[in-house]
Amino acid sequence: MSVLRDRFVRELKMRNLAKKTIENYVSIISKLHKTTGKPPLKLTRDDISEFILHELKVEKLSPNSINQHIGCLKTFYKAMAPGSELMKNISSMKIPETLPVVLTEAETAKMLQAAETMNIKHRAITEL
Repeated sequence: MSVLRDRFVRELKMRNLAKKTIENYVSIISKLHKTTGKPPLKLTRDDISEFILHELKVEKLSPNSINQHIGCLKTFYKAMAPGSELMKNISSMKIPETLPVVLTEAETAKMLQAAETMNIKHRAITEL
């Protein structure tokens, strides 16, 4: 897979992607190869779906990480197999929205009481 890896890295560099992004993408493609046991260009749509499910359920990756994997795979197949329909209907995962943590009145009072012993600068920031 080293020739394919070199071609992919060259393509990513031509797109002026960050060094860390290139490292991550190469790592994802390598993991895909190790997990499926097949060369990336010989995979089927089912193989890719199984890989994504494996990363989600077994490896317990977050939706953001899964979306990075999907983006990597789309980039890979677009660059290495132009015209491939393999990633056509595979879409990104929905990212769950989380609510911010809000302090209770008691917690706020306790924090402000603790601020009384702080220096003036820290107390001013806390009381804002």
